[in-house]
Amino acid sequence: MPRGKNSDAITAVVSKELKEKLKKYAQSKHWSVSQAAAILIAEGLKLEESKKE
Repeated sequence: MPRGKNSDAITAVVSKELKEKLKKYAQSKHWSVSQAAAILIAEGLKLEESKKE
């Protein structure tokens, strides 16, 4: 996801194990680690929002 007018960068602190899992997941999708993290965060938030309905 390229940064544009409607994008902001964030920093997250994760364990080494979680970083490696994210890296492997990103590689399997041919995504950057940053892109994979952004997509997983968005999907997680959608899931949480759907639980409230």
